[in-house]
Parts: sequence; structure tokens; C-alpha cells
Amino acid sequence: MKIKIAHTRGFTLAELLIAITIMGMMITTTLMVYLNVWNTSLRMEMSRELAETARQITERISQDVKEQGINNKNLSQTSYSA
Repeated sequence: MKIKIAHTRGFTLAELLIAITIMGMMITTTLMVYLNVWNTSLRMEMSRELAETARQITERISQDVKEQGINNKNLSQTSYSA
């Protein structure tokens, strides 16, 4: 009695190279999108912090003007330090 062994055929070298190339392109594209989103997020956070600082400075100047008014004498005496 002979036992037949099924000969399974594997992938060729060309098929493996094509698959690896496609996977590499997909990973690269995904990484580029992720880095782009991360970079945009950082820039938005810095922009938000800058806007908040500008708002605080404007509010402080507005408060000083309301309290003291504006004239040349007050401007030379007032110093804005953080």
C-alpha cells in the first residue's frame, strides 16, 4: 500500500519579495500619517498656549488701562514684568 504525500507548493521568491514590498509601503504610509498627525497635534498645542498667553497679556494690559488710564506720565512709570 502506497501512501500518497500531497505536494504542497510554497511561495516563490518573487511572490515573497512582492509581498514584503507591499507590506513595507503600507507600514511606511501608516507611519507617515501617524507622524503627520502627531506633528500637527504638537503645533496646535503650541498655538493654543501662545493664544492663551496673548489673552492673559491683553487682559492684564486692559486691566491696567482701566485702573490707571493712559497718559505719558503713567506709561513711563509702569513696568510690565512677569
